This record gives sequence, C-alpha cells and structure tokens, in this order.
Amino acid sequence: MKDYRKCPDCVHGKVDPDELFSGARCSYCHNYVEVNIIFPVLISLSLCLISVVSFKYSFAILGLCSTLILVLYSSRYKRINAKYLPLKTYKDMN
Repeated sequence: MKDYRKCPDCVHGKVDPDELFSGARCSYCHNYVEVNIIFPVLISLSLCLISVVSFKYSFAILGLCSTLILVLYSSRYKRINAKYLPLKTYKDMN
C-alpha cells in the first residue's frame, strides 16, 4: 500500500512521494508540488556545522554522532525529504 501525501494547498488531493523529484502534480487542484528546499539545506548545513564545531572544541562523541546522522541523511535524502519534510506548491504556468 502506497503512502500518499496531502497537497498543502487544497488538502483533498494526493501526491505520490516517489514523483516529488520528477515534477509531481496534485490529483485534485493540479498544482505542481515539490519539497520545500529550505528545510533540506538547513538540515545539511546545521549537521555540518555541529560536526565541525564539535571536533574543534573536543566534543568527539557529539561530532561522531552528528557526522553519522549526516551520512545517513545523505544516503537516504530523497526518501526522507519526500516523506517527512514540508511541501511547496506552484500554480500551473499555462
């Protein structure tokens, strides 16, 4: 069973998470839907910053944990972003 996401504009339509990276459209309002790019960028930058600062100030455990989380996030970013992060919509350009 596929786990569809709701459209943030109309809340009635469904969006397939697998199509979010190739131009998904809402099934109800037909707007283009994508992952809001601000959140993945902030997650990556904050994990990198935590890793660098932790190793600089000799907090090795925190640095290793944040580096491990960053590697796991980087390896599964498409699935994590499509399934959990907020969506953004665009009106039809035609």
